[in-house]
Amino acid sequence: MQWSWRQSVSAVAVVLLLTACGGGGPAPTTGTVNGTVTRAAATGSSSLGTSSVSEPADIVPGQFFVVFQRGRPDVQLSTNVTDVSAAAADGFTFSADGSFSFEGVKFEQLRAYPVRSGLALYEAAGLDEAATRDLVAEMRTRSTVREAFPNWILTQLAVPNDPNYLVQEWHYEQLNLPAAWDIQDGTTPLETIHVAVLDTGAFVHPDITWAAVGANFVNWTAGAPAVEEGPITNPITRPGGSDHGTHVAGTIGALSNNAAGVAGVNWGISPIPVKVLAANGSGSFAGIIEGIYWAAGDAHPAYGTHINPAPAHVINMSLGGNITEACPASLNDIFVEVYDLYGAVAVVAAGNEASASDVFFPASCPSVITVGATGPTGARAYYSNFGPDVDVFAPGGDFDILHPALDPALEIGAGILSTVDPAFGSYDLFQGTSMAAPHVAGIVSLMLSDDPDLTLDEIRERLHNASMPLSDAECNVPVDGYDGLDLCGAGLLDAEAALLGTNLTVDQLGAIVYAVRFEDEAPELRLGDLGSLATLAGYSTEATRVAGGGWTYELTDLAPGSYLIVGVEKRNPAGSVGMLDRFGTAEVTVTAGQASTADVVAVPVSTLR
Repeated sequence: MQWSWRQSVSAVAVVLLLTACGGGGPAPTTGTVNGTVTRAAATGSSSLGTSSVSEPADIVPGQFFVVFQRGRPDVQLSTNVTDVSAAAADGFTFSADGSFSFEGVKFEQLRAYPVRSGLALYEAAGLDEAATRDLVAEMRTRSTVREAFPNWILTQLAVPNDPNYLVQEWHYEQLNLPAAWDIQDGTTPLETIHVAVLDTGAFVHPDITWAAVGANFVNWTAGAPAVEEGPITNPITRPGGSDHGTHVAGTIGALSNNAAGVAGVNWGISPIPVKVLAANGSGSFAGIIEGIYWAAGDAHPAYGTHINPAPAHVINMSLGGNITEACPASLNDIFVEVYDLYGAVAVVAAGNEASASDVFFPASCPSVITVGATGPTGARAYYSNFGPDVDVFAPGGDFDILHPALDPALEIGAGILSTVDPAFGSYDLFQGTSMAAPHVAGIVSLMLSDDPDLTLDEIRERLHNASMPLSDAECNVPVDGYDGLDLCGAGLLDAEAALLGTNLTVDQLGAIVYAVRFEDEAPELRLGDLGSLATLAGYSTEATRVAGGGWTYELTDLAPGSYLIVGVEKRNPAGSVGMLDRFGTAEVTVTAGQASTADVVAVPVSTLR
């Protein structure tokens, strides 16, 4: 049963009116509901029903990622008669070399990825962009295919503008980095930590000590990068090309405490340049996938002898695009695999469309750490994406606000200062979630420098716990149907708390339990309903915290009938319901003069679809 608060207001109002006024007769005898609210582990990912304002990402004509249903790859060797028949009925014929034909079009396999899902990249000659999209849509209708999508072209996410530490101070102080540096600045790590920057490559710069080895996967197709961008061994940005990657790398690990230039978040690393975006700032997803694997330490034969000698613990991806759908499971598997096999943690930018990031890739993948951007006031920057896929916020700059450390007469906006092409002044101010992500990637590298045994789940939990929720005004994302929700993830990160493992909100947690009466069938709770509970629920009470975690509650004076009990644990009790708050539901029947029990198991709000 589909249900929304708006559709149910009249029914709820009638119930409340009859309860208050007696319905023309004596007041009914009431009942009681009591129980507990306890946490459960979060599962799955979520998407918010909000459209992105950006155009869909471009694609490489004639290239397709395809995942066949489990068992169907056997049809390539004709070992599964049932699946051979099903595939033939769907219009597929397979060859032992991995190629196949569909709708009269021959698909050559370019790359079979090692993920469990069976993801592979194919190429069909002679197709334009429209025909490629149409063929993807057609393949998705066939039972033989589990997933199909084009080879998207993703782009850098910064917005460069006009023009060391004094100018950087606002964004490093906002993260409480000076206090974190007293704990670990990266120069005395317990284990050497490597950070890869998947971006536009590297400019030789006096304030960056690049790693000795990088890689180039621009427009990578079957082992052949674009000629003008150089071979796999050359990560250097073409002259006059985008210095986006150099700016990102400087935030992560510019030479620091050296009385010159700017400071990086981690003072002791040499960023690994992995060029996956061309001089114009864009690159195909096929090349980006290879960059992820190479950075993590994979030894695919196509790389020849050029294998990363210093596998990355952290991979920064300040890039992305609107692929018009939530992260496909097979692509999320890539991030799962490089972590499970190699221990590489991916930190990515949320995107700059001022929209929910459910259609923005790779920000919408549940196995990456997604970062939104704040300006100098600590509020969400006007351009930053938001929504249930964003983990934390960090400074990304805001050119609409004057820089707090510069003469107002200069009218220079509060961007993020970092390294750029020396031919253009060596340092410049950029803004974007591209600038926010490397702050967090650098902090994660500091966390691992101090505690190399931290797992991805532990890193994510620490980042969440070490962030303070933004107020409604700071989050500032009015979205129709989602009033009363905080869509800004865990909030603004505190680097010192992340290193110490401090939970900044544990002492201020609160929980409220609501009772919503219904007839016949329990309503299906949706994300937008959570922000309206305080106004539209018939009954509510504050829960009492118990030792060891969890809550108890008691709702009294409930009219007899069926109720949906909704428990909400809030990290910021005075604020709106946030994506990292927890909620749960339970159904109960109230009988006059009796007490009923309804225990609620709460999961993060971001799991609610």
